[in-house]
Amino acid sequence: MNDQTRLSATQSLVFSSPSSGLFSTSSIAGTQIGRFIWEGVSDLNRFVNISTRGEVGTGSKFLIGGFVVSGSTPKRILIRGIGPTLAAYGIFGVLLNPVLTVFNSQNEEVAVNDDWVSSEIADAFSQVGAFELSPNSFDSAVILTLPSGSYTAQLRGKNQTTGVALLEIYELP
Repeated sequence: MNDQTRLSATQSLVFSSPSSGLFSTSSIAGTQIGRFIWEGVSDLNRFVNISTRGEVGTGSKFLIGGFVVSGSTPKRILIRGIGPTLAAYGIFGVLLNPVLTVFNSQNEEVAVNDDWVSSEIADAFSQVGAFELSPNSFDSAVILTLPSGSYTAQLRGKNQTTGVALLEIYELP
Protein backbone atom coordinates (compact mmCIF):
# COMPACT_ATOMS: atom_id res chain seq x y z
CA MET A 1 0.00 0.00 0.00
CA ASN A 2 1.54 3.34 -1.02
CA ASP A 3 1.14 6.61 0.92
CA GLN A 4 -1.56 7.94 -1.43
CA THR A 5 -3.65 4.77 -0.98
CA ARG A 6 -3.13 4.83 2.78
CA LEU A 7 -4.26 8.47 2.93
CA SER A 8 -7.41 7.85 0.90
CA ALA A 9 -8.29 4.81 3.01
CA THR A 10 -8.25 6.84 6.23
CA GLN A 11 -9.58 10.25 5.11
CA SER A 12 -12.45 11.53 7.17
CA LEU A 13 -14.87 14.41 6.67
CA VAL A 14 -16.77 16.13 9.46
CA PHE A 15 -19.81 18.35 8.86
CA SER A 16 -21.77 20.59 11.23
CA SER A 17 -25.38 19.64 11.71
CA PRO A 18 -28.33 21.92 12.44
CA SER A 19 -29.45 19.46 15.13
CA SER A 20 -26.48 20.15 17.44
CA GLY A 21 -24.20 17.42 16.29
CA LEU A 22 -21.48 16.38 13.92
CA PHE A 23 -21.76 13.92 11.07
CA SER A 24 -18.53 12.15 10.27
CA THR A 25 -17.94 10.00 7.22
CA SER A 26 -14.92 7.91 6.36
CA SER A 27 -14.06 6.08 3.21
CA ILE A 28 -12.36 2.73 3.71
CA ALA A 29 -11.56 0.70 0.62
CA GLY A 30 -14.27 2.58 -1.30
CA THR A 31 -16.99 1.96 1.31
CA GLN A 32 -18.57 5.02 2.95
CA ILE A 33 -19.04 4.71 6.69
CA GLY A 34 -21.11 7.35 8.49
CA ARG A 35 -21.37 8.23 12.16
CA PHE A 36 -23.44 10.92 13.84
CA ILE A 37 -21.92 12.34 17.01
CA TRP A 38 -24.19 14.27 19.36
CA GLU A 39 -22.60 17.18 21.20
CA GLY A 40 -22.46 16.59 24.93
CA VAL A 41 -22.19 12.81 24.66
CA SER A 42 -19.52 11.83 27.15
CA ASP A 43 -18.77 8.35 25.77
CA LEU A 44 -18.29 8.40 22.01
CA ASN A 45 -17.50 4.69 22.02
CA ARG A 46 -20.94 3.76 23.33
CA PHE A 47 -23.19 1.85 20.95
CA VAL A 48 -26.38 3.76 20.21
CA ASN A 49 -28.30 1.84 17.56
CA ILE A 50 -28.23 -0.18 14.40
CA SER A 51 -31.08 -0.85 12.01
CA THR A 52 -31.89 -2.44 8.69
CA ARG A 53 -34.92 -2.38 6.42
CA GLY A 54 -35.73 -5.24 4.12
CA GLU A 55 -38.28 -7.60 2.63
CA VAL A 56 -39.58 -10.32 4.95
CA GLY A 57 -40.64 -13.46 3.12
CA THR A 58 -41.66 -16.90 4.26
CA GLY A 59 -39.58 -19.83 5.52
CA SER A 60 -35.94 -18.81 5.86
CA LYS A 61 -36.49 -15.41 4.21
CA PHE A 62 -36.71 -13.18 7.27
CA LEU A 63 -34.78 -10.21 8.68
CA ILE A 64 -32.02 -11.04 11.13
CA GLY A 65 -29.77 -8.72 13.10
CA GLY A 66 -26.83 -9.94 15.12
CA PHE A 67 -25.34 -7.99 18.00
CA VAL A 68 -22.88 -8.50 20.83
CA VAL A 69 -23.20 -7.26 24.41
CA SER A 70 -19.78 -6.81 26.03
CA GLY A 71 -18.49 -5.84 29.45
CA SER A 72 -19.07 -7.12 32.95
CA THR A 73 -22.35 -5.25 33.47
CA PRO A 74 -25.59 -6.36 31.74
CA LYS A 75 -26.98 -3.84 29.25
CA ARG A 76 -30.57 -2.73 28.67
CA ILE A 77 -31.43 -3.23 25.01
CA LEU A 78 -34.51 -2.05 23.08
CA ILE A 79 -35.31 -4.10 19.97
CA ARG A 80 -38.09 -3.09 17.57
CA GLY A 81 -39.66 -4.91 14.62
CA ILE A 82 -41.62 -2.35 12.65
CA GLY A 83 -43.99 -3.00 9.77
CA PRO A 84 -47.38 -1.24 9.89
CA THR A 85 -45.99 2.11 11.11
CA LEU A 86 -43.71 2.33 8.04
CA ALA A 87 -46.80 3.07 5.91
CA ALA A 88 -47.05 6.48 7.64
CA TYR A 89 -43.59 7.25 6.21
CA GLY A 90 -44.57 6.46 2.62
CA ILE A 91 -43.32 2.86 2.53
CA PHE A 92 -45.56 0.55 0.47
CA GLY A 93 -46.08 -3.19 0.90
CA VAL A 94 -45.28 -3.21 4.62
CA LEU A 95 -45.28 -6.31 6.81
CA LEU A 96 -48.68 -6.02 8.51
CA ASN A 97 -47.92 -8.02 11.65
CA PRO A 98 -44.23 -8.61 12.48
CA VAL A 99 -43.20 -11.12 15.14
CA LEU A 100 -39.89 -10.43 16.86
CA THR A 101 -37.83 -13.25 18.41
CA VAL A 102 -34.46 -12.86 20.16
CA PHE A 103 -32.01 -15.75 20.56
CA ASN A 104 -28.74 -16.11 22.45
CA SER A 105 -25.59 -17.79 21.08
CA GLN A 106 -26.83 -21.21 22.24
CA ASN A 107 -29.89 -20.70 19.99
CA GLU A 108 -32.13 -20.42 23.05
CA GLU A 109 -35.14 -18.14 22.77
CA VAL A 110 -34.59 -15.12 25.03
CA ALA A 111 -37.76 -13.20 24.13
CA VAL A 112 -40.63 -13.10 21.67
CA ASN A 113 -43.07 -10.28 20.98
CA ASP A 114 -46.12 -9.94 18.78
CA ASP A 115 -47.98 -6.61 19.03
CA TRP A 116 -46.13 -4.48 21.55
CA VAL A 117 -48.06 -2.53 24.19
CA SER A 118 -46.14 -1.14 27.17
CA SER A 119 -45.68 2.29 28.68
CA GLU A 120 -42.11 1.33 29.64
CA ILE A 121 -41.32 0.56 26.00
CA ALA A 122 -43.05 3.75 24.78
CA ASP A 123 -40.95 5.81 27.22
CA ALA A 124 -37.79 4.13 25.88
CA PHE A 125 -38.50 5.41 22.34
CA SER A 126 -37.92 9.01 23.41
CA GLN A 127 -34.84 8.05 25.46
CA VAL A 128 -33.06 6.83 22.32
CA GLY A 129 -34.59 9.25 19.79
CA ALA A 130 -36.69 6.60 18.02
CA PHE A 131 -39.92 7.56 16.29
CA GLU A 132 -43.14 6.70 18.11
CA LEU A 133 -45.29 3.68 17.41
CA SER A 134 -49.05 3.83 17.70
CA PRO A 135 -50.19 2.05 20.89
CA ASN A 136 -52.61 -0.08 18.85
CA SER A 137 -50.20 -0.93 16.03
CA PHE A 138 -49.18 -4.49 15.25
CA ASP A 139 -45.48 -3.56 15.44
CA SER A 140 -43.22 -5.50 17.84
CA ALA A 141 -40.83 -4.26 20.53
CA VAL A 142 -39.07 -5.58 23.62
CA ILE A 143 -36.75 -4.26 26.31
CA LEU A 144 -34.24 -6.80 27.59
CA THR A 145 -31.45 -6.67 30.15
CA LEU A 146 -28.77 -8.88 28.63
CA PRO A 147 -25.44 -10.16 29.97
CA SER A 148 -22.32 -10.31 27.82
CA GLY A 149 -22.78 -12.55 24.82
CA SER A 150 -23.86 -12.81 21.20
CA TYR A 151 -27.50 -12.48 20.20
CA THR A 152 -29.69 -12.45 17.12
CA ALA A 153 -33.00 -10.69 16.60
CA GLN A 154 -35.24 -12.31 13.99
CA LEU A 155 -38.25 -10.66 12.38
CA ARG A 156 -40.89 -12.77 10.63
CA GLY A 157 -44.47 -12.24 9.51
CA LYS A 158 -47.27 -13.63 11.66
CA ASN A 159 -49.00 -16.54 9.87
CA GLN A 160 -46.34 -16.49 7.12
CA THR A 161 -47.26 -12.96 5.94
CA THR A 162 -44.73 -10.99 3.90
CA GLY A 163 -43.74 -7.37 3.38
CA VAL A 164 -41.22 -4.62 4.08
CA ALA A 165 -40.08 -4.25 7.68
CA LEU A 166 -37.51 -2.40 9.79
CA LEU A 167 -35.44 -4.11 12.49
CA GLU A 168 -33.85 -1.77 15.07
CA ILE A 169 -31.57 -2.48 18.03
CA TYR A 170 -30.78 0.24 20.60
CA GLU A 171 -28.70 0.34 23.75
CA LEU A 172 -30.73 2.17 26.40
CA PRO A 173 -28.98 4.72 28.62
